[in-house]
Amino acid sequence: MREVQVLQATKTAPNSRGRNNNYAVQIDRIRVAAYCRVSTDGDEQLGSFESQKLYYEEKIRKNKEWAMAGIFADEAITGTKIDKREGFQEMIRKCLNGEIDMKQAVSWYEKGASQGNPECMEILGCLYFQGEEGVDRDYAKAFEWLNRCEEAGSLQSASKLAYLYMKGEGCTADENKAKELFERAAQTECDGYALYELGFIYERKNESPEDLKRAAQCYQKAIEMGNESASRRFSHFKKGLFGRWKITY
Repeated sequence: MREVQVLQATKTAPNSRGRNNNYAVQIDRIRVAAYCRVSTDGDEQLGSFESQKLYYEEKIRKNKEWAMAGIFADEAITGTKIDKREGFQEMIRKCLNGEIDMKQAVSWYEKGASQGNPECMEILGCLYFQGEEGVDRDYAKAFEWLNRCEEAGSLQSASKLAYLYMKGEGCTADENKAKELFERAAQTECDGYALYELGFIYERKNESPEDLKRAAQCYQKAIEMGNESASRRFSHFKKGLFGRWKITY
């Protein structure tokens, strides 16, 4: 989104009396925001956090073609996936409301990702995965950036990459890789969706009572985290509509 600022300018008009005439000059300015984050609450990190905010405030203020749309920040959060970063999500909400230029935001994230910044890679991957206002859903691009972030050892949104591997969206389907990523998301990210998908994988495998027991455990944990799909699936599961083994819950 662009902000229009009208400034009064003075210009000498070519009239016979040589008087100055005033003209209104319209300046079309891009609304720009910045996002800052540090991963721990140590004094050194928090000092860096404040420095980041000051740096971006000054950078935006000095550019006459930009208008400040806000500084968004998440302080002292480590190993937290993007979906749970309140500052980042608030910035995205403002993008969707047209208060920030999403295309410009994506352009900057692409520059950062191309220079090897893992956080920019993950943000881009999530934006292309979800599809947002001004960003078309593109599973191939989502896979490219999420997978590069995974290869860099920094991915916090493992369930999204797992989904792409499981469905073969933007990549060759690989259920073993999907299962590995869902397992990690369930353990490190407390991800209810990942637990639901794990439950379904174990249920479909159905090679022993242990598989169905593990499926039931995954569904129950996902339900505790509020996953409605797991609740529906588990209700059928308990009625014995799936599988040939009888187990005790």
